[in-house]
Amino acid sequence: MIDNPKLLHCVQRIRVRSEFVLGLAAQLRDDLTAMNRLPDPSPEMVIDSSFLFPFDGADWLTLKGLFSQIVALTETPEVDAILKQAQVRPLDYILRTMPDRFYSFDYQGNDPYVLVFYSRIRPRAMSIRSLRYTLNDDKRVIGRVLSLPEVMGLDDTEEINEHRSDVPPLTVGIVRGFYAVVNQVIGGPIDSEEVSQAIDDACGGEELVVR
Repeated sequence: MIDNPKLLHCVQRIRVRSEFVLGLAAQLRDDLTAMNRLPDPSPEMVIDSSFLFPFDGADWLTLKGLFSQIVALTETPEVDAILKQAQVRPLDYILRTMPDRFYSFDYQGNDPYVLVFYSRIRPRAMSIRSLRYTLNDDKRVIGRVLSLPEVMGLDDTEEINEHRSDVPPLTVGIVRGFYAVVNQVIGGPIDSEEVSQAIDDACGGEELVVR
């Protein structure tokens, strides 16, 4: 078992981020079910204009596609295995502590599109914007650790000592696998200009707060 403080730092990041992604994916599955109950809006339809940027049907369709892509990625066998191995807490507990509890908004009207926007799309867009920031930081940090000479020569099966007995240790291979997943997300669909604008419209120009 390897005692390497830099790899340990990576493992700690991976456990936190994996649980966040597992919780987010579970929420997005429910969100997609709610969105699919409604006919897709026309791209020109203005759903909400209460904030700095109006949220319209084009944004709805873009984020619906993004939600589907994130869920599909987490359900691939390789990614699912990495996330589940890094998971510590049960999913129901993860969901109770997701940061979107800070992003909830009351809506008293009867428009079903606005209701889904406030209760699901907007909170999730704000969480995804925060996730994009943290994953970008993970990409830089974990990538630099993995490029260190003393790490590059390690076998994938080498276990990293976390000095804990409550969960199975993660391996160097899991760290490399997580880094590969981050590279699929950063610079991928989450970073496209169309998606970035739809997220901005959903967040309404609110200042980014990483929780």
